[in-house]
Amino acid sequence: MRRRARPADSPSPSSSSSLALSSSQDESFDARLFRTRTKPPKKLVPNSKLEIHPLLQATYCVFTGKDALTCASLGSDDGEEHTAFEYPAVDEYATMPPCTIMHVDVGLGKSFTVTDRNGIKVRRVLQRLGHFWGSKPSYGAYEIAAEHGCRPDQVTMSMCLGDHNGWTGWRDAIVENEATSVKLRADGYDS
Repeated sequence: MRRRARPADSPSPSSSSSLALSSSQDESFDARLFRTRTKPPKKLVPNSKLEIHPLLQATYCVFTGKDALTCASLGSDDGEEHTAFEYPAVDEYATMPPCTIMHVDVGLGKSFTVTDRNGIKVRRVLQRLGHFWGSKPSYGAYEIAAEHGCRPDQVTMSMCLGDHNGWTGWRDAIVENEATSVKLRADGYDS
């Protein structure tokens, strides 16, 4: 059997793994891969739309504590459910370009702020989401407690959703007018 000659400019099989390694370390890929080697800009373009990290988009966003299940775990090889916190990408920027102040709007008329002067990472957004859904509502605790058969002091924000508690992904991340913060808005809820 005769071997075909490889074109001079094509990589050899042994060098293809070194190409993959070099591209994983190549700084020119940092912005596309949400890597943290790039620094957040001091100002963003007002009203521009930022890219949202794919892991943040694929995480089931109604959870408490560290139970942030991700769609990526549904087809995992080991058949186990995994949280977003188990993936290395959780320590990458939440948006690209990165931002330092983010107002997270979960669609309930109440939002919360996430800050990090070094750039907000996926982990930080998910930690704040888990804290938010586990926090106490400012009103309606007695009615919700009656529906759930618990004491009013056991009511959490996640209970306020009732049957419409399925939500994965984000509608958009828009730079606010002062060009220093971003509003991250949730996709609609389903049941």
